[in-house]
Amino acid sequence: MGTNEQRKPQIVELLLKLNSAKINKLESALEKNWTIQVILAGVGVALVFRIGNLPKLLAKYFTQGEYDAQAVAAIVLPIFLYYFMKLGHLVTLFNEARQLQDTLLKEYLTSQFDEQKTEPLHRTTSFLAESFYSGKGGKLFLPYLFVTSVVVSTAQGAALFLVVQAYHLNRWSLAGLVLSGIVLLVLYFLFWKSQKDRFRATLAVVFAIVLTTAWLIAFAVFAKSS
Repeated sequence: MGTNEQRKPQIVELLLKLNSAKINKLESALEKNWTIQVILAGVGVALVFRIGNLPKLLAKYFTQGEYDAQAVAAIVLPIFLYYFMKLGHLVTLFNEARQLQDTLLKEYLTSQFDEQKTEPLHRTTSFLAESFYSGKGGKLFLPYLFVTSVVVSTAQGAALFLVVQAYHLNRWSLAGLVLSGIVLLVLYFLFWKSQKDRFRATLAVVFAIVLTTAWLIAFAVFAKSS
């Protein structure tokens, strides 16, 4: 027993190092996902509103031909769904890793553990992680969460509306939209269910759904159809 007790700090230290490496990888993956979400939101809005002659520029760069709205819509929506699916999974993994890190750190420092002094260790360089990590910080997460919801809902609304804009409302486009909507709702539910901070998760889901609906209405009112 004495030997095991003596080795315990070394084991905890090893676990801290391994978990820290995992957190770093998850932060990098979240940052990449955030970058993709921002790009999808910006490009999506530019394509919907035909800003800056972007459709022709994309056609010239990628196909050397005419802009094909149907092909773009068929590509953008699956890309968004893929990265949106990864977003919830990465956030869940990051939260679990950070909670384990907090537990290990408290066990490693034992009586010397000070919540206030270790507060900077709760912070992260990832915008997405800062939005969803349920550590200390009161309501400081709200601006991060709102900006995240705006960006993700913009990308989501644009990806969905590009389908309507390109294919108009027929049985195939409606079937695609309904299927995509079901996938999104399932992903929202799974994300909400997996989060220990249900208040923050509920806010994120509500923000995203409300803002996506608002974007779809705005696109329908102000955007030109193909």
